[in-house]
Amino acid sequence: LAERIVRLALARGTPIFTPHITLYTHPEGGDGAQQFWADLLARAAQGIGPIEAQVTGIGHSAERFRALFVEIAPAPAMLELHERLRAAFHDPSDYVLEPHLSLLYERIPEPARLQLAAATARPLDFSCDMLAVVAPGPNGWDDVGGNVAAVVHHLSENAQWSNGQVLVGTHPGSGRTVSFAD
Repeated sequence: LAERIVRLALARGTPIFTPHITLYTHPEGGDGAQQFWADLLARAAQGIGPIEAQVTGIGHSAERFRALFVEIAPAPAMLELHERLRAAFHDPSDYVLEPHLSLLYERIPEPARLQLAAATARPLDFSCDMLAVVAPGPNGWDDVGGNVAAVVHHLSENAQWSNGQVLVGTHPGSGRTVSFAD
């Protein structure tokens, strides 16, 4: 999937980004945020192994960060992680889990999105074996290449970035994101 993202981005002049599936967002941060998220991920992932992502189709949206995406069935472990993360906060965010893996970040008119979606082959199911906290770069989330993985928690002994990940990102003013991908 990472190769598809790179090919699409290069062909369309859009940002290249790490494939991921957002599980949760929350604005928690500030001093000690890295340790806070490391501890939270370790607690939330307790007893959860690699997450199997079942691909259900290809979708598209007018939203920039969901222009073209892989639709994912909500796996039980994914739902469990989402709920554990929500339960960790006294003021949980209103983030609704809609599992998908974006392939393209761009605002595209509907006819072009329909054409791209029709031309995109449905990928095989994949496994995700990593949790990570991702912080935006100095220019915020729009500077996709500037985002930084600040904390990583492995769901298996052999976890590698290329095999998949669950990302938790910090949204200044709008939350942190938990996602996973191949």
